[in-house]
Amino acid sequence: MDTLAELLDRGTVALLVLDGRAKEPPGAATYRLAGWLGVIVTPHIGATSPEAVNDLLLFGRKSVCDLLMAGGRLDTAAVAP
Repeated sequence: MDTLAELLDRGTVALLVLDGRAKEPPGAATYRLAGWLGVIVTPHIGATSPEAVNDLLLFGRKSVCDLLMAGGRLDTAAVAP
């Protein structure tokens, strides 16, 4: 982060966007770039969108059904498409 801070200070980098942080929420003492003009830092929450959660649920359901069918413990006719 020191290198990025130096690049921002010199004007070599005008805008910096980072996805994800080690500590939430960051403070100036723990995250040097927090609050700088030209710096956007977002928490990494891509997997918590409604679409992503739905996809994870469908993937989990399919995985469990596949495992049960492979073991002969679930009839394919019992699984809805």
